[in-house]
Amino acid sequence: MVMKFLVNEGVKPVDIYRRLKAQYGDEMLSRSKIFEWCKRFKDGCTSVSDDPGCGGSQPTAVIPVNIQRVEHLILDNRRITCREIAQEMNLSVGMVNSIIYENLHFQKVSACWVPRQLSTFDQHRRVEGCTKLECFDREGQDFLDCIITCDETWVHHFTPESKRASKQWKHADSPPPKKFRAIASAGKVMASVFWNKCGIIHVDFLPRGATINSEYYCHVLSDVHTRLRKKTAWFDH
Repeated sequence: MVMKFLVNEGVKPVDIYRRLKAQYGDEMLSRSKIFEWCKRFKDGCTSVSDDPGCGGSQPTAVIPVNIQRVEHLILDNRRITCREIAQEMNLSVGMVNSIIYENLHFQKVSACWVPRQLSTFDQHRRVEGCTKLECFDREGQDFLDCIITCDETWVHHFTPESKRASKQWKHADSPPPKKFRAIASAGKVMASVFWNKCGIIHVDFLPRGATINSEYYCHVLSDVHTRLRKKTAWFDH
């Protein structure tokens, strides 16, 4: 009766399932049965007994041929919905849910977000780089001291003062200071920064109209090597 009332109120089957689950726990009907009864009540069924004469697909629809067909539909289109499967096979949504969750044990999950798709070459390079960490077991801190890190960032020609940086002290009875809205300038330049454990080694600003390619990086790495030799000679003295 509760389920019938909620269906008449326009509550979705998935919300009905969650509410009954929270109220009755493991003593409630299965997910597929709840979806099946919601479909029956929505189709105009008035009886609350498990009557084969009442509308909706019958449990006999859960047969090997239907289970196999549902599996094929899912494997052909991993994003297909239960309603689309039900329309394709002329079954109720509740029956399709029963086949998917109880017979095929499928679960619909969101894709895992990753920063970017790596090629086979990129994956191989990362594995190769990780294996080089074995040098740390042999050389210890000396190995870490040799690491130079590089990163790139956009540097605006003008960066406005942040709201936090503009804070100032005032008396309780004095008016608050005013700050006019400002935005970062449209002009900006790409900066490549190289550093190691001692600090920044070299900062290179990309010239206007230039692009970052292999030729550019060869030139920058040459400058980094020269700066590093000078810094090393300074520390040796």
